[in-house]
Amino acid sequence: MKYMPARVEFIMNENSSITKVFDNQEIVFSNITMTQSDFKSHVKVGFDTNIANSTISSQAIDATSYEGNIRYAIPRIGNVDYGNRIRGKWLKVSVELDGYVPNSISHVLTKFRQSY
Repeated sequence: MKYMPARVEFIMNENSSITKVFDNQEIVFSNITMTQSDFKSHVKVGFDTNIANSTISSQAIDATSYEGNIRYAIPRIGNVDYGNRIRGKWLKVSVELDGYVPNSISHVLTKFRQSY
């Protein structure tokens, strides 16, 4: 049985009055164990902020699988005006899984720092 792609979007919006530099993210699925090769071949990730947006193939993201959780550095977007890092007051992330249908995402950890 082939599953239709599952898509989830979420917004990281802690302290939305300041501009942040988004560095790393970890997605923990509640019922599947995903390997690094599964992530690279079955997942598409998009990032959008109030400053920039980018859809990135997961093949370009150097992710690691740690106990079935996917960890990756939020990629650079090639915007020299902002130091190439994804920056903004909020970060909207869209994750599309082709062939994987998790019951739920347990939690998402996003590391960021204040932009100066």
